[in-house]
Amino acid sequence: MSNRKNRSFKARDKKRKIAKNKEKRKIYNINRQYKRRQYKHTEKVLRAAKYVDIFTKEKLCNAEILVLAKGLKFIPSPNLRNAKKTLINDFNELARKMRCKYHFDNGSHQYNRHPFLSKKWL
Repeated sequence: MSNRKNRSFKARDKKRKIAKNKEKRKIYNINRQYKRRQYKHTEKVLRAAKYVDIFTKEKLCNAEILVLAKGLKFIPSPNLRNAKKTLINDFNELARKMRCKYHFDNGSHQYNRHPFLSKKWL
């Protein structure tokens, strides 16, 4: 009977050890990937720095060097996921500014009713 208990304890301990090793291995792999990405990034920056002539005393960050290495005709594109949201926010901000200008006008300008004026302002 005691032999069976020992076997179950050994099996349980073995499973715990395996689980612990899996966690350690996962953390090790994550750190390894991070270091590899960082190393590749620094290599890219060093390669790009060969093509960029800097005539100022200012230090450029790595991202600026990478963009300059792409050439003067390179135009970064905006993030498409947030493009619609930022466009709507910008439009709402413009509309609010126009409403405020119309509302707080001191009467020196003759305006017709503003098209962006909402009903609640009347």
